[in-house]
Formats: sequence, structure tokens, C-alpha cells
Amino acid sequence: MLKNIGTAELVIVGLVVILLFG
Repeated sequence: MLKNIGTAELVIVGLVVILLFG
């Protein structure tokens, strides 16, 4: 389940960071 970390994780983290720093 933790093997799909790479694309979706980056997208989610990116969106969160943008929202926090936005």
C-alpha cells in the first residue's frame, strides 16, 4: 500500500504546501 508513493504523494504534498504557503 505504501508502494505507490512517488506521484500521488508528490501531488498531494505539493497541493498542501501551496495551500499553506498560498
